Amino acid sequence: DFGSLEEAQEVANKYCEYLGRVPLAFRSNVSFLELYNDTSIGGGCNWWGGDGVITICTADEEDVNLGSAEELFIHEGCHVTLDDIITSMDEWHCAQLADAMFISEYARDNHETEDVSESLFAWFAVRHKKAKLSSDLFRNITE
Repeated sequence: DFGSLEEAQEVANKYCEYLGRVPLAFRSNVSFLELYNDTSIGGGCNWWGGDGVITICTADEEDVNLGSAEELFIHEGCHVTLDDIITSMDEWHCAQLADAMFISEYARDNHETEDVSESLFAWFAVRHKKAKLSSDLFRNITE
């Protein structure tokens, strides 16, 4: 419940603007945004994506206030747009086995569902946002 149609439109426009800043490769299969002003759905307030939909609980905007909305859209957009493509590739499975490492604890702990999204975000950061990465983070990603 956003209180009014105008408030709902304002929130939707804000999130659509964030999504529009994300490269098309990460959002081409996004058909819908579901926005909830409620922290009680989905086992807590967070973001998730699948089947062409990115669902967002807007009641807790901590990540958005920290400037991370586009990062979250890249991550969830990977689930919607790229997960099925990449996880079906033999090359991906060979790389996982050869590397035996994960870009984050979240990817390690949820490697069946989160390794692609976490890895592609790191790849994007190295390729397109290198100047924003600390030298330690850059080295951790690339080594």
